[in-house]
Amino acid sequence: MIITWIIPDTYGFLVDELEELATRNVTLRVLSGKPIPEKVKERLPSVSFSYCSQRSLILDSAFSRVFGSLWSTYKWRLPRYSYHTKPIAGVYKVLLELEKEQPSDIIHTHFAYPGGIGGTLVNTVPQILTLRGYDILTTGKYGALWNYFFRNNIINSYAKSGIVNGGSRFTVSRARQILGAEADIRCVSQGLSATTFDVAGVHSRKSLGINEKDTVLLSIGNLVDVKNHELLLNVFTSLPIEVKENLKLIICGDGPLRSSLEKQCELIGIEKSVIFMGRLKRAELSDIFELSNILVHTSMSEGFGNVILEAMLFKLLVVASPVGVAPDIIRHKENGFIPELADKESWIANIKEAISERTKYKEILEENRSLVLEEYGMDKRIDAYLSLYKEAIEI
Repeated sequence: MIITWIIPDTYGFLVDELEELATRNVTLRVLSGKPIPEKVKERLPSVSFSYCSQRSLILDSAFSRVFGSLWSTYKWRLPRYSYHTKPIAGVYKVLLELEKEQPSDIIHTHFAYPGGIGGTLVNTVPQILTLRGYDILTTGKYGALWNYFFRNNIINSYAKSGIVNGGSRFTVSRARQILGAEADIRCVSQGLSATTFDVAGVHSRKSLGINEKDTVLLSIGNLVDVKNHELLLNVFTSLPIEVKENLKLIICGDGPLRSSLEKQCELIGIEKSVIFMGRLKRAELSDIFELSNILVHTSMSEGFGNVILEAMLFKLLVVASPVGVAPDIIRHKENGFIPELADKESWIANIKEAISERTKYKEILEENRSLVLEEYGMDKRIDAYLSLYKEAIEI
């Protein structure tokens, strides 16, 4: 079986999936919207990688065939939305060349844009689309991607053909809102490669100036509006003084809101209790998991939310918004907490309870780790992919 993946970048979670898929009896080639790092090629020597640079459709006459196919699909919207069509054309150009050399049995795209749209332009090959995150956002600046161009052409591409899948019931629900009742949408649970979470031994409580008796809250995610860090900081500030006395908050991740969030900490007087770590390598992030007690995930929307599984793997108690995988895996007040979405008072009450009661969850946290290892293993996710591939080919 010749499988072609189209991805926007070699994100860690995608490389984990590729590593497992590469162990199966398949020929695997990957198109990436960003240059492929040498370390990724070294990790996956049996995978054929191709970089898809953006293309100028109007000025470059050499790509008239690409332009013609895009124009027939998007018509008058194309020139107006050249920001969107350039990466789509880049994907399509490389895909055409590969298909001419050796046709795919299946095209599997991750994220609807640009790969999802670009992949379906080769309409002679069965298509699988995995929705990942910004595909299904309905809030925040990322949600603006669902403009007239993007939404209409995803519907045109996938509402009546191909198989769409998401990693959580939340994603599937959002996909149904976008694509409608005619689309074939499945839930394929995300997988986790537990063996990749080695510790670096770089960060510790001592190195970060955190006392052993302190309770450490941990937040992980890009510093963008949809992750709702502003709510997290306001909730932290509003906790009772006796709770905050031995409480620290570590924020891992980077993004355009970092400076404003740091300023917010200063304005509300919690800068000495909040540590911004920036974006960390995976092994360094494992160090932070090891020294933390409670994961707090205030996001307004998630395609899945791998960080929840990762926290459970490291036996952290989880307090998470009812988005992504959280409602699938967390039983409220049994093995974690699910506050009301963006409700400050609900978050205050749930974090306060998680802090005061966390020692009672020791056995439950062990069960959470076992649940992740048994039900969300990477092998199960790849088995599900292969089943989808065979089904799509036989249709």
